[in-house]
Amino acid sequence: MEAATKAVEQAIGAEMPERYGLTLDGWTHGTEHYLAVYGCYVTDTGPKYHLLSLAPVMDELDDHLVAWRSGRKVTSAGPRCRRTLSDSLTERKLPL
Repeated sequence: MEAATKAVEQAIGAEMPERYGLTLDGWTHGTEHYLAVYGCYVTDTGPKYHLLSLAPVMDELDDHLVAWRSGRKVTSAGPRCRRTLSDSLTERKLPL
């Protein structure tokens, strides 16, 4: 499974341009909160929306749903596809 994950990360990273957008999606199931991060960009064949990260927001029992924790989850998704999210977020000034 790890080899398949690495292959998908490399394929997405090879196609994804240096500048791209992000789409965030969050939802709750019971008491667990989740955050999905999608990388969004346009190719010759049309727009692409790749799931970069999907994880529970809360790490510890005493965690609170605060913005900086969600931001930490978002910025950890980019390096897997060999892209720097912090640079992209700064350039695009995305309203997180």
